[in-house]
Amino acid sequence: MKEKEIEKKREIKRERRELITRAKIVELLSERHIRSQHTPVLLAWFSPNLHLSTRKDVSVALFYSLLFCFLLISSLLTFRYRFFKTSALLLFFQIFLPVCLKICRHRKLKRKRERRFLLPISM
Repeated sequence: MKEKEIEKKREIKRERRELITRAKIVELLSERHIRSQHTPVLLAWFSPNLHLSTRKDVSVALFYSLLFCFLLISSLLTFRYRFFKTSALLLFFQIFLPVCLKICRHRKLKRKRERRFLLPISM
């Protein structure tokens, strides 16, 4: 009789441990999901990928945003010193950069959709 009670108590303790670990896992996953959703808008706009999931994606987006700022400042400075052709060229590159990044994102999204259709339905 006592052995059965002891076994039941052990089972209850095991179940509580499992529930605690599951709860911790769920909490960690929810925190990670919340953190991944709070990406800076400007960095997401300058990213060639759809989502900023790795440090590499963030560093590439940061590089493109800094390049955009550099082009903006240099365009304004060349316009100030009356180099109009150079200013216009830099302004063209400044406009062309986000357009290219948006095209790149659309191409990746299109490839991703095509790959999804290539998979068998059972998967």
